[in-house]
Amino acid sequence: MSTLAHVYAWFLLITSLLAAGMRLLRTEQLAVIMRERLNKEGARRRFRLAGIALAFGSFLTIPLYLYMWKGQNWLLIACVYGVVSAVEFVTNAATVHFSGLLKQNRIYGTIYAATAVAAYLVLFRR
Repeated sequence: MSTLAHVYAWFLLITSLLAAGMRLLRTEQLAVIMRERLNKEGARRRFRLAGIALAFGSFLTIPLYLYMWKGQNWLLIACVYGVVSAVEFVTNAATVHFSGLLKQNRIYGTIYAATAVAAYLVLFRR
């Protein structure tokens, strides 16, 4: 793995751990913050569009992996992380109730934790 790829692999691992920690350890506080953000005019639409754009961008890494940088497993982890983030954006935009945001924080926290474990196993265990 090149130096840049190694740095990005660490970035993926750290951001996955931070995302999991925020969602699992500060579930209620994050739900309050999200509710406040989503209650602003046009915020739900922006979140939905950002999620769609992020999903599109994440899926663009697949052709890069298949045709340009075969064997660069960090691209696969980046794609998974991006898709999870994109789905979170879209589902947060669709969630109206505080209880739904709490539940989603727990679900996505668990998914981000699994992403961190996968990043470690795929990128750092040799």
